[in-house]
Amino acid sequence: MAATTVLTNGTVMTDALADALARLAHGSRYSLEIRLSLDAADADANDRVRGRGTWERATRTLRLLDARGLLPIVTATEIAEGAATYDRFRALLSALGIAKPRVKILPVFPVGRAVGAAGIRLTDADLEGFDRSTLPCAETRVVAADGVYACPILAGLPGARLSDGVLAAALGPAALYHAACVTCHRTGATCRNA
Repeated sequence: MAATTVLTNGTVMTDALADALARLAHGSRYSLEIRLSLDAADADANDRVRGRGTWERATRTLRLLDARGLLPIVTATEIAEGAATYDRFRALLSALGIAKPRVKILPVFPVGRAVGAAGIRLTDADLEGFDRSTLPCAETRVVAADGVYACPILAGLPGARLSDGVLAAALGPAALYHAACVTCHRTGATCRNA
């Protein structure tokens, strides 16, 4: 089943935008998944990373989406709150009145766009015999303000744009040139919700 995933920090959601997303989701035969990034299940810890007031705006967005039947997914990293990350985020969602709390915990990767990883690149030898169709960028595209990219990690980076905005023009194979591509190759990482 085809799906569209929206990745957001949830800080600029309005009632009108939430209504529009709900109309799209409920009127489509395809799934619309909305993933909202938080760095902690409490305001102080989250706002130290994302900026003052972001937790309040993000949790408001969670309630807006849930009220419209969109079942948002909170996405966080394991480092956010140690081993109890999943339980803390589920408890937060329950406290917000979300009946079906959904949480996706991502591992912290040692490579990618991390500082110091700039020299790490996939080589032809790395990719020999490797099934590129297993990578998220084989079938996923990210639409950003300045164009279409193969991956949310690459959005906005020089040389990573696949098209200026025409989705059909961006559906060809994506070059695996960036250090972030190593993350998916080595770890089997995926942006999929399944």
